[in-house]
Amino acid sequence: MNDTNHHDRPFLRPTATASAAPQGWVSEPARWAGHDVNVVFDPRRHTVMFTLNRLNDQALDGLRSTGWVRRASDGVAEFWVRDRVAAVRTTLDRAGQTPAVEVAGRSL
Repeated sequence: MNDTNHHDRPFLRPTATASAAPQGWVSEPARWAGHDVNVVFDPRRHTVMFTLNRLNDQALDGLRSTGWVRRASDGVAEFWVRDRVAAVRTTLDRAGQTPAVEVAGRSL
């Protein structure tokens, strides 16, 4: 549950943990695997989400294609993270690989 090697990734920690969140990060209460925890993340960079049911393949593909990464699962619930910076980089990389479209027509 406690990701001690978080560096720049959101993580879960027990609510009893007294350490402060890294500067600029927030610590929000959540319920995980039957325990009260805190989700610690940088709200300027990350979006976090918990799903409470198993997702179908179409939903999983949609999440992954838009930059969401499953960080943990307790067998039913899942903890997902989207790094906005990484998602933008991926989108820009894809845009650079798409061939330009030429439109035939008259110039004015």
